[in-house]
Amino acid sequence: MTRYLDESDVMMVEEGFTTRDLLESLLLKVAQTGSREAFFVANLEDVVKKHVRLLKALPRVKPLYPLKCNSSRGVVQMLAGLGAGFSCTNKTAAVINSALDLYFPEGCGVEILAELGRYYVHSAFTLVVNVIAKKEVPLDQLGSDEEDAEGKKSFVYHINDGVYGSLGSVIFSNICPVPILPKKPPPDLPLHNSSFWGPTGDELDRIADGLELPELQVGDWLIFENMGAHSVLASSSFQGSPPTPIHYAMSRVAWEAVQLLQGKSLYLEEEDRESTCAPLSCGWEITDTLCVVPVFTPASIM
Repeated sequence: MTRYLDESDVMMVEEGFTTRDLLESLLLKVAQTGSREAFFVANLEDVVKKHVRLLKALPRVKPLYPLKCNSSRGVVQMLAGLGAGFSCTNKTAAVINSALDLYFPEGCGVEILAELGRYYVHSAFTLVVNVIAKKEVPLDQLGSDEEDAEGKKSFVYHINDGVYGSLGSVIFSNICPVPILPKKPPPDLPLHNSSFWGPTGDELDRIADGLELPELQVGDWLIFENMGAHSVLASSSFQGSPPTPIHYAMSRVAWEAVQLLQGKSLYLEEEDRESTCAPLSCGWEITDTLCVVPVFTPASIM
């Protein structure tokens, strides 16, 4: 694996793009191929912005990125060129910086490290899944009142990813992801009680219950947002299925800012690099130790 992410690995999009814009384009392409496999959309610009904020908020903290959070190739190679992150608000950063100055003043010989991965990748990844099976169930099984149940139906849907794949956080992190529709439905569509299950038929493969949604059809797409942390690593080749593919995207402005950061670090003298750089994660042997030196960053990605 190369040290840095190559431009050919990333979809270059217009500045100011949203994941929803990109999803609409991708789903049109998918419709032409007839594919129905689940996939991720990874907004790497979101990762870059968070790194820049980290450098400004906590300049004395050396970030370490834990691979257990998200070990996808694009994230690892991007962070190999930039560093990693620690989530904080401005108030929290001020408290941390003042505590560092008080207890570990500069020049004391103590190196400050922070290891936190969710900050970088949580909001950068969106999971897109497909409805592969559908079943209507009687409302009386759910204990609904007759008055409330009038005109309503209840559906159980199976999707093509589940807790043994990208949605393992349902079991391991006690997170309850909520599927949403790619486009907002018309307001006059009736809503029905909906529950979602993975593809395995296992009683543990339950994703979400009690959602009020319009009636869906087999082949419809659904979106799970904020799926960057502990989802890619959890995805396994269950019953021979390959890992969920990832589509990386960022704007040209953000890409050029990344190249500036990476190019600056390549010009450092070897002895300076050895004295100022720390590995991105303890025991990480995937890439060389890298150093990140803040250089010019376009205001549009701050």
